[in-house]
Amino acid sequence: ERRNSLSGPMMCQLGEAVRSVETWEDGRVLLLSGEGGHFCSGADLGTVRQAIDTPERGALMSQLMTDTLNRLRNLPLLSIAAIDGAAVGGGAELCIATDLRVLSLNATIQFVHTRLGAAPGWGGAARLTQEIGRSSALRLLLLAEKLDVEAIMRLGLAHACGHEGESASDVAMRTIITPSLEASASVDSMRAIKGQVAATSTIPDSVLREQTWLFSPLWGVGANRKAVGGTGDTRS
Repeated sequence: ERRNSLSGPMMCQLGEAVRSVETWEDGRVLLLSGEGGHFCSGADLGTVRQAIDTPERGALMSQLMTDTLNRLRNLPLLSIAAIDGAAVGGGAELCIATDLRVLSLNATIQFVHTRLGAAPGWGGAARLTQEIGRSSALRLLLLAEKLDVEAIMRLGLAHACGHEGESASDVAMRTIITPSLEASASVDSMRAIKGQVAATSTIPDSVLREQTWLFSPLWGVGANRKAVGGTGDTRS
């Protein structure tokens, strides 16, 4: 089941959308959510098998998505991931790239990369480490643990959760968007505060390049190729 997975064209469209928001001068908040009761399951495996099936192509995907999510994190406006259902693999990396995360009661986050014979390829390992620390990040990535709402909140990966029957978007409006808009006297104030915080938490480009360099040799070969239904090529 695809559950809002991202095809190659959709990855490009996401990048274009983020670039357009960079020039949105009156914007205060960007809310990111999925359709159909699910957040995002990462890269579409059909696309992976057909078009992103070598380390070289994996590197290109990694560079594109790392740049896109880095731009998302550094937007001049507040970004919020509203997580209904599952945020899996690249979807987990996507939600970690936003400033804040809120949950419906059925939300889960899972970094499944090790089960696919891979590693986070969109900058997610660096961002996760920044969010919850080295030891906790290693545990989540190496064990591929599925986090439920309680575990997500305990780790500090999300900032609010909903009531029974409440969508994550509604949670975001109730707990963050409406209160922050009421508290702020101007767009400029909100954007300045976001800029100050972003300036102190930017991940160096050299670190993100290293993430791609470590990810790409795993992609489309060996265990990863077998896991996504390829031919079983065992090149290293």
